[in-house]
Amino acid sequence: MTKKCAVLSLLFVFILMAGLSMAQNPGNNTNKIVENKAAPVNSEKSTTNPENNSPNVANASASAVPKNNASETAKAASEIANVKGIWSITGIEQEQITMAIQQDGGDLFGQAKYEPDGGVAWNAVAIGSVSGDNMNLVVTALKGNNQVSTWMNGTYDNDAFSGKFFEVSNGTISTRGDFSATLVNPDISEYVPATVTAPTVTQPKTTTQETPNASVTSNSAPVAAVNTAATQQPVTVGGRQPVHNVEQDWDKLGPGGDLSGVPPGMGGSDI
Repeated sequence: MTKKCAVLSLLFVFILMAGLSMAQNPGNNTNKIVENKAAPVNSEKSTTNPENNSPNVANASASAVPKNNASETAKAASEIANVKGIWSITGIEQEQITMAIQQDGGDLFGQAKYEPDGGVAWNAVAIGSVSGDNMNLVVTALKGNNQVSTWMNGTYDNDAFSGKFFEVSNGTISTRGDFSATLVNPDISEYVPATVTAPTVTQPKTTTQETPNASVTSNSAPVAAVNTAATQQPVTVGGRQPVHNVEQDWDKLGPGGDLSGVPPGMGGSDI
């Protein structure tokens, strides 16, 4: 019992002295405060340590990784409306226009036709695009001898397309207004172009210039006709008649001949 009491007394004294020393020594508290304040500094410095900075590096590398373009493209493609099919358009012509639209992503292309009762039919080509709920088309047709383009821009909603349009012919806007279109058949294989009569092409008239008669002109003076049957007259040379050819009067020199035309001295003498 004496030894146990002595040990307990010594332990009690030691604890009491340790407590007093801690309460009286302010340096220990200051060191702890400094250490506590320095702890965040050490943690910040640890971020510069490659070994301790592995989570931050992972986050930085994750943010630096480029986005998946393939997934974005697929998402954008899923958001593009499917407008492929045969459409009926009203508001542009007196009767409906039929249009067959094909689609390649957001690009639109196809054909159009107009078949009025008792009117002139035409075929056309169509080209355009669709993005979200916005849709635009250009339809170009040969109407008679004129090429006409119709631009349509509007909103697509639940197999319907409506908005504004204007036509351009001969380089000027000829018509403006509102239109509406409805998807009537998603299968474009049933589209048949209109039967169109080829426009008549008028050829310019060619004027034929007549060649004037070379012998007669309006400005030329009348030419006197040459009398080829004129009687030849004897020609005198130096005031004397040329020597008469007797052989020309042979028939006159014979019996019964007429000597009236024989020059003097050539008719013979009386015996």
